[in-house]
Amino acid sequence: MKDVLKKDKGYAWSDGSSPEKPIKAWYRAGVVDLEAELSMLGSDIYGRPALVTVDVLTGRERYTSRYQAREKMKIITA
Repeated sequence: MKDVLKKDKGYAWSDGSSPEKPIKAWYRAGVVDLEAELSMLGSDIYGRPALVTVDVLTGRERYTSRYQAREKMKIITA
């Protein structure tokens, strides 16, 4: 799974040591079509229904120290 996320899907690993990424997680910046990304994760990575944490960053959160918007998003497999 990690090789697919890193090599094929453009994700990177955060080890939690950076103040900008304080949790250990796979991440991908610049996702434009969130529904398509969740669909891809469901079919190619998880293979089962799941919940993932999604951080939505606007310019306000990105360039200030304000807390990020965080949501739980459902992954549904086809």
